[in-house]
Amino acid sequence: VAMVADSLGFAVDEITETIEPVVAAERVQTEFLTVEPGQAAGVHQIARGTSQGKELVFLELRMYVGAKDPADTIELTGHPSVRLVIPGGAHGDLATAAVVVNTIPAILDAPAGLRTSRDLPIGFFPPTAKP
Repeated sequence: VAMVADSLGFAVDEITETIEPVVAAERVQTEFLTVEPGQAAGVHQIARGTSQGKELVFLELRMYVGAKDPADTIELTGHPSVRLVIPGGAHGDLATAAVVVNTIPAILDAPAGLRTSRDLPIGFFPPTAKP
């Protein structure tokens, strides 16, 4: 929340977070595991950044086995508002690995010191890349 708010130029004075289990209502079977009714199937996490009681940043993660119509959604409320939906979502482990591997050249070129993802280019394309 803090990095998102700072990147957008928002000064937040309070950050709150909740994380609760998602309990399976029915049996969920995958090739890797079985979740019985009443067992934890995953998590529901919400983080908020507020300033003087006004919510400026809202982040929500619903990650559980058996989710119906999973998707990653990014919504920016403003004038105009923008909403991006990625049906099926981006698998977190694969997306993280892809970002790490594809930013290696930018990381090697970065000055020494502690860096965050906002200090690096969003995407990296070598000078020899062709569309």
